[in-house]
Amino acid sequence: MSNPRTSVINTEDVESIIGQVAFKRISELAEFLINGDLAASLKFLSEINESGYNLIQFNKDLIHYLRKVLALKFSPELEEIFSREMTDQELKAIKKHGKIIDPEKIIKLMKLLIEAHTEMRYSPFVIVPFEIAIIESLKNTDKH
Repeated sequence: MSNPRTSVINTEDVESIIGQVAFKRISELAEFLINGDLAASLKFLSEINESGYNLIQFNKDLIHYLRKVLALKFSPELEEIFSREMTDQELKAIKKHGKIIDPEKIIKLMKLLIEAHTEMRYSPFVIVPFEIAIIESLKNTDKH
């Protein structure tokens, strides 16, 4: 006999929950980066690190997020493809950021994050290449 209050959590449920949390965090950091807020970006990254996130994966996810923002800005028809792999809320965030980005700055940031990703995999101080990429990208645009 099954207890109606007991529910089964499967792998897809966990991945969905974790994915939504990760997406929300990545979107938050992207917001700071797009707005050129260096201090808030570094503080947020430090909090992510303290929370125990895998920073290498987080960086990789941020690169993918920014790639989608940039791609959607230049190719709006990609929305149909992205909608198959994202929730409506996630797609809304990507579209919002696509409307306000400076493509040249995002391309520079993405290149720095890709470089940092490689360095992070071999560094005993995983956060340092990530922080340096953010600093190099935003150092002349910080609004604070």
